[in-house]
Amino acid sequence: GAMLDVPRTKRLLSDVFVFRDLVDRAHWTDDATRGIPTYYAYTWVSLAVAEQALGNNAAAEQAVQQYEKWMAMAVR
Repeated sequence: GAMLDVPRTKRLLSDVFVFRDLVDRAHWTDDATRGIPTYYAYTWVSLAVAEQALGNNAAAEQAVQQYEKWMAMAVR
């Protein structure tokens, strides 16, 4: 949708969701669950777009970097 609760999304990504070291692993565990890192990636890119729309370019760039890490994980 067109609406994204930016503060809540940030809180979920930083304080609620527990992914520990997943993004730093050398490869994803198996093909059956490969969608999991893409879900994180899509959430990060949604946050980046919202931050950019709000004029928070530094926060948008940080979110893009997280998006790229998760997408890289999805293809390993």
